[in-house]
Formats: sequence, C-alpha cells, structure tokens
Amino acid sequence: AILAAAVIVAGVFSFAGRADAQPKTLRWGSTTLGGGAQILIAALAATINESAPSLKVQEQITGGPVENVRLLKQGLLEIAQTTTNVAYDGYFGRGKFASQGKVPMLGLFAIYPAASTLAVGLKSGINSVNDLKGKRISMGPPAAGITEVMEVWLRAYGIADSATLVKLGYTDGVDALRSGAVDATLVFDAGGKAVGFLQELDLSMDITLVPWDVSGPEYQKVLKAAPELAIYSTIGKGLVKHLDRDIVVPTTYSSEYISSSVPEETAYLFVKTVWENRAKVTARANLGSWIAMDKKNMLIGLHPDIPVHPGAARFYKELGAWDNRYKVGAVVK
Repeated sequence: AILAAAVIVAGVFSFAGRADAQPKTLRWGSTTLGGGAQILIAALAATINESAPSLKVQEQITGGPVENVRLLKQGLLEIAQTTTNVAYDGYFGRGKFASQGKVPMLGLFAIYPAASTLAVGLKSGINSVNDLKGKRISMGPPAAGITEVMEVWLRAYGIADSATLVKLGYTDGVDALRSGAVDATLVFDAGGKAVGFLQELDLSMDITLVPWDVSGPEYQKVLKAAPELAIYSTIGKGLVKHLDRDIVVPTTYSSEYISSSVPEETAYLFVKTVWENRAKVTARANLGSWIAMDKKNMLIGLHPDIPVHPGAARFYKELGAWDNRYKVGAVVK
C-alpha cells in the first residue's frame, strides 16, 4: 500500500490542455519511512512545493525501488525513487519486470551514491571477500536494489554457493551480527556518509568493512553477468572507526526516474528548482549535500543506457553539466 506523506500537499495528478501544461500534482514514490532516501525526498518535495508555485509534489511512502517502478508502470506514480540496477531492468522490461514489459520512464536526476559492502567483527578473521566462504551473511531486505547488487557480486566472487545468505532488514542484520547469528551484514554509505544503522553498529561493537578487489577475474565475471551492476567506488578511511584505509566496494545510485508522459517544461522546472534551491534542501536533510557538491552529480548517477527526459536534459545542457554518453529521450503523450 502507498501512504501519502502528511507534510506534502495531496492532490490528483492530471495534465490538461497543451502538451507543455503544468500538472496539478506529481506523485513521487520514495521508500520506507525514516530511510535516508525517504527523508531526503521529503525535503526535496517540501522545497519544490514552496519554491515553484506552478509545481505540486506529493511524496508517497512505498516499499522502495522495485515497487516504485511497478507503480510508475501502472500510472500510479509520476516519479520513482529507485536504484541503478532496478531502473535498468524496468526500462528494458527484464528481471523482475519481465512479465509486465518495459516501463515508460526517463532519467530525471540522482540524489546520492550508495557504496555498499559487508560489515564484520573486527576480530572475526574476515579480511577479504574470499574469507566469506561458508559464512552466514545478512543481505538486506528482499526488495532492495542494493541487495540484488550484493548477491550478484558475491556469486561472481565465488561466495554465494558456499555461504548462507539470509535476507534481513538492515537493522535486523545489525542485530544479527551483534548477537552472532550472522558473520557479516550488508551496510552502505550514502553520499559518502555512514547511514544511521551503520553508525549505530559502529558505536555498539568493534567492526571493520570488507574490501573488494576489482583487478582480477572475479570482477570481470560481474561485468559479463550484469554490466549494469558492475559499478564500484570508494568508501573512505574513517567511515567507521576501525577502517584505516580507503576501500573499493560495489556501488549503486539512488536516482529518480520520471514517466515519459510528463511534459518537457515540467521536468525542466523540476530539476532547475532542485538545483537552484540545493542549499534549502541540504538545510532540511544533510544528505542533500551530495547534490550540491558538483553540478554534474545530478546527472552522473543516471544509467547512460536509459535516455534522459528532454526537460531535464535541457537544464543540464544549460548548466554545463551534460555528458554526451547520455541520450535525450522523448515525451510520449
């Protein structure tokens, strides 16, 4: 079920008149209440509503990326918060979306990268991915895009077949690691900052984070099996207190994709308002600072195989942030 966030003005979405007419309300599916993406989207929606009178945004609490893309396909959302891999599958109608077919969506903007790995006890003896063989691993909730990313990487690195993989929520995974019920649990940062449950884990026990080697044949297997999931970045030294060096880890982006039926002017005004009011967004939710770090950040987290909405593309070109790896999509009435 979808719950409308109370702080956002409710309404029924419709387009009327010319193709560039402004909508009454854009329904924006976020994720579970209290998650980093949900808090940031609430801040973005509130900022847009007060800063662009001709736009009205209604945040809707959902089960997250997979549900959002399905709801967008059903016409129950106009904007979907999702992740790189889920967006790719939805746009091309594969994986979880094979039965419903391609989802008519286009890239809008990215809100932050999520660099993910596994947290283990400092004295567990687990110092590399290879040490995870035969271990019990909490993978995160079943519907999370980041869970799928981790599963693909573990399979390519030869861990999945021998390990016991359990799909627990993030906080449940933390509790399981503390109690010894699992040997490792999925964690991630958001825009370079530790998320709340990772901060809590780091305070409550001595942990470290597992590094990944992307120079060998295992990473090539990720590239071959799922190139859309073969994204990696760095978690910086000190993200948790016992991490004494930078490490390379699998990464996905939390990104926003918009229905291809939304008019060009609407998408243009949407991303323009976000960028021009980025300081207000960050004041409401610190995670918004990633958007403000670089004018190219809003674009680079979108998957280059999915066309960008023409309204958003127009703004990125005006801003000087456009990258020719991307293609401009088309509005479909």
